[in-house]
This record gives sequence, structure tokens and C-alpha cells, in this order.
Amino acid sequence: MARLDRLPAAKQVAQVGAVIGREFGHELLSAVAGLSKATLARGLNDLVSAGLAFRRGTPPEATYLFKHALVQDAAYASLLRGTRQELHVRIARFWEEHFPEVALTQPELLAHHSAEGDLIEQAVDYWFVAGERALHKSANVEAVKHLSRGIQLLMSLPDTPERQRKELRFQTTLGLAFTATKGWAAPEVLQAYSRADELCQALNDSVERFKIVLGLWNFHAGRGETHRARELSDELFRLAEQQDDDELRLQAHHSVWGSVTWHGEFTVSREHIEQGIAMYSPAKHGSHALIYGGHDPGVCGWVHGGVNLWFLGYPDQAAEHVCRSVLLAEEIAHPPSLGHALHFGLLCHQLRGDEATVRAWGERLAELAAEHGLGLYKATAIAAGGWVLTNQGQAKSSLLELRQGLDGYTDLGFHEFEPYFKALLAKGHFDAGEAAIGFEVLEDAMRFAEESGVRFWNAELLRLKGVLLAHLLPDGGRREVEAFYREALAVAGRQQTRSLELRAATSLARLWRDQGKRTEAHDLLAPIYGWFTEGVDTPDLKEAKALLDEPCE
Repeated sequence: MARLDRLPAAKQVAQVGAVIGREFGHELLSAVAGLSKATLARGLNDLVSAGLAFRRGTPPEATYLFKHALVQDAAYASLLRGTRQELHVRIARFWEEHFPEVALTQPELLAHHSAEGDLIEQAVDYWFVAGERALHKSANVEAVKHLSRGIQLLMSLPDTPERQRKELRFQTTLGLAFTATKGWAAPEVLQAYSRADELCQALNDSVERFKIVLGLWNFHAGRGETHRARELSDELFRLAEQQDDDELRLQAHHSVWGSVTWHGEFTVSREHIEQGIAMYSPAKHGSHALIYGGHDPGVCGWVHGGVNLWFLGYPDQAAEHVCRSVLLAEEIAHPPSLGHALHFGLLCHQLRGDEATVRAWGERLAELAAEHGLGLYKATAIAAGGWVLTNQGQAKSSLLELRQGLDGYTDLGFHEFEPYFKALLAKGHFDAGEAAIGFEVLEDAMRFAEESGVRFWNAELLRLKGVLLAHLLPDGGRREVEAFYREALAVAGRQQTRSLELRAATSLARLWRDQGKRTEAHDLLAPIYGWFTEGVDTPDLKEAKALLDEPCE
């Protein structure tokens, strides 16, 4: 600052340049500084000669860069508040009048200068455009930042219906941005949509109501609160019918298949998926990911369809569906939708026992999550790495990654997969020689499943309890173990999940074989195995086939 004080012309130029930014161009500086050409030229030369700024190019095309951000800060701080505001206003007006495209390509620039120039309403509008633009580019962290700044400024304006309408748009868009960065079940998602719901009711806005209910559905479904999620799905169908809108009906179906899968109603989920996919068109519904729920409904339908098909006993078709989901996400070029496809696709390939695909997709999801700030999918990628280690028999190492993945979900409020990953964690403890700890983890998973209604993995939890109990009780606790296997078989039968029925039958048949009841074991397992028409190379079917191929006598 002392060096600037000794160079009056340089100080004037530095002050104006500091308001523009760390880097500033000759044309803009000349337009807003209000200095004569001679003073401007002398000031710029002195600023460069003093080593306080660098020059690139030749005036009037030259650009200048402060040597250090502290030089800019010092020059900026030396201006009176009123002078700073006036310069910010001039800069904003210059961009609007001479380069109107900046409002579309760099709205955050105009938002900043408008805000600093005390043009609050104009700044609010620009921050919304900036946030929406960042969301469309999948720059989700930036979107959160821009929208939050806009809301903060908006709160300084008088509380009028117009302000409420603007805040409603901000909050619903912010809900989408938080959904992308933190996952559906993050507290920030609930906060944004709850505030939007308050505003919607105050304004009696039925059009925005559907978006808000869907956002709230996403939150409760992600947290594993299946009963509340089902209530919100019913409300979505009512709203869709009231407006007689097929696009809203598609999203209502989307909500149902996302709820009932984790409740263990796989056939119901499949029906809604088929209806939704029949209605879906990439050309017609390509914008849905930027309006409802943060991901494409077609991508979700195909990947959820894959998960359901595995449970229902079609492992090869399941793989085809999740691959189609990934291809669709790549086609529409929406990173959060691709993350969604890989997220659920990883679960499907884990269920199929496809280690190579899980490893490859997990690495891809980790890169995608890091590039676009997708916190939930980062946890999924970590957990997938733990599954690979479990599959390779590296129990101790798998426990660390599975716990990190599970903690990542918990920190974001996401509980949809909790029973599944706790089952993996329990198996990891068992493989590491810690069956008692594993049994406690399974008990905790069962309590959560019962309280939440997330019961898609109940049959497997029961089967695994039997496996662990066989190592914990004297003489293997055969009666108790058999009781768990039978209950697992019954639950799988009620849920019509043939794949889990096969696992339970295989475990029970093996127990009977070890008791010398080979004929009974064969008679139990053979019809269940014989039902399958595909997936013969998957580990579950290969294990059952090997058991069946053993001689009965």
C-alpha cells in the first residue's frame, strides 16, 4: 500500500482493477475507471514497473494480473464504500450493455458485481441463473454455492409474495443440488424441500407441489423410512391425476418402484417399472433429471428393473438391464444419472457375484464421484471395494472398507442399503474369526429392518444368522440353525425372491446332507434349482448344482 501511495496514478488504476478482480482487461478498465487515456496509461505502466502487476499482450487488448491477491485486497480496501459500490455498478452495466452474452455464460460474474453494487434484486436473479446453469452442467458444488448466496441476499428483501415465489424456486433447485452432492437422505435435502413446502402452501402453488413432494419422497425413501415414502407416493399419484399429466404419472410410478423394492415387494416394483419404462422417452423426458429427483427416470427404471430381476430369479436379464441403464445414462450425458446407474448396478453385480464388473464399475464410480462432488456415490464406491476384498477372502482388509462405506452412508442419512451392507460386514467378521461380533451386527440389521420396513434382505439375514450360529453353539446348534434356514426359506417364498430362496435352500440342503439326510436334501433343492432358466454360471447356481451332483447314497 505504501508503494501504491507513492504512485498516485498506479493507485487509482489498482483500485479500479481490484474491484474488477484479480485479473482485469484494458477495455473494461478504460470503460469504468473514468480516467483520461494519459493517466490510465501512466498508471498501468507504473503498476507493472513497480512489480505489483503483470501485463499480457498489448493495449487495448492487454490483460493485467495482480502479482499477489494481497495487492488486490489492499487496493480494494483503500476505496470508500460508496466508491466501491459505484464501480461495481459500472462494471455490471458494462457487461450487460456491451457483452450481453455474459449474462448467460458467466451469470455469477454479474451476480457478484450486482450484489456488491447493492443491486440486490438483480443480483438475486443472476445468482439463480448461475445456480441453475451450474446444475445443468453437473457442477453441483458450485450450484449449491450460487443458490445459497442468492437465498442469503433474498432474505434481505421485504417479505412479499414475489419474494416468496423466488425463494420457492431457489429452494426446490437447491434441493436438487443437495441431492446430487450429498445424496437423497441428507439433512440439507430435507431442509430445502421442507422450506419449499412451507412457501408452496403459503402461495397455494399446486404446480410446484409435485416437485416438492417428490423431493420429500426421495429423502424419506433414502433414509429407509418406507412407510412414509409409500404415503408420499400415494400423494404423487393423486397430484398427477388432479393435473391429468402423464409426465407426472411417470414420476409417480418412479417413486413407487423406488419404495417397494426395499420393502421386499419385488413383483409390485416390477409392475410399476414396466409401466414407467413404457411411458418413458429420452427425447421427451430428458429434462426430468433437472426437475425431479436429480436423476433420469429411464435410467432408474432400467437399473431398478435389473435389481428386481435378480431377486425374482433372472440373473442374466438383470445384468442386461443394468448395462442398459448405464448406456442410457451415458447417452443423455448426465453425470448424477450415470452415478445412479453405477450405484444400483454395483449392487446388482454384487448379487450376481461378478467380481470383475464390481471392481471396474466401482473404480469408475469413484472417479465420477470425485469429479462431480457426488458424496453418496463416493461411499458406494468404497463399499464396493470392500465387497471385492470380501469376495477374495481378505476379511480383515474388507472390514475397514465396508465400515468406511457404511459410515459414509450413515453420515449422509442414507439407510436404503443398510441391511445389505451390515450383512456383508457380519460375514467379514465371521471370515475374520469373529463370529460373535458378526452375529451382533446381524441382530442390529434385523432390528433396523423391522423398525424401518426395509426388508428386502430379510431372508439372507436369517440365513446368515444360521451360518454364524452353527459356529457359535455347541454341536453346531443344529435345531436352531435349521430353524433359521427354514424361516429364511419361508420369507423368500413370501417375497417371491427365487434367488434368495435358492440360497436358503442350498444352506438347508447342505445341513441335511451333513446329517446324512441326502435324499431329503436333494428333494428340497432340486425343484428350486430346476426352476431357473438362466444364470448357470453365477456362483449361487454353481454352488447349488455342485451340491445336487453329489451322490444321494
